[in-house]
Amino acid sequence: MNSDADDDSASTADQETTVHPIDWSRRDPISSAVVDAVVSKTGTDAVSLPPLEEVLDGDALNRLFTRETDTELSFEYAGLAVVVSTIDGVTVS
Repeated sequence: MNSDADDDSASTADQETTVHPIDWSRRDPISSAVVDAVVSKTGTDAVSLPPLEEVLDGDALNRLFTRETDTELSFEYAGLAVVVSTIDGVTVS
């Protein structure tokens, strides 16, 4: 078994982009969708992540993103690039 090949596949997996659609039928705030997407990408639990409020105002994020808007916002959270889009959902890379 070649450990270099294993390292390459692990680093490729870390670099992959994960997209989570926003389920507008649910009443969960967008800030929860962001945390859920990062949890899914990292394989960690939400309590292990830094508070989202250390990066941005979660309430403002929730007000900004509604079903009726066409909005996109990019930021870094927990060492990952996050893009929230009303059209594409939450993308984490």
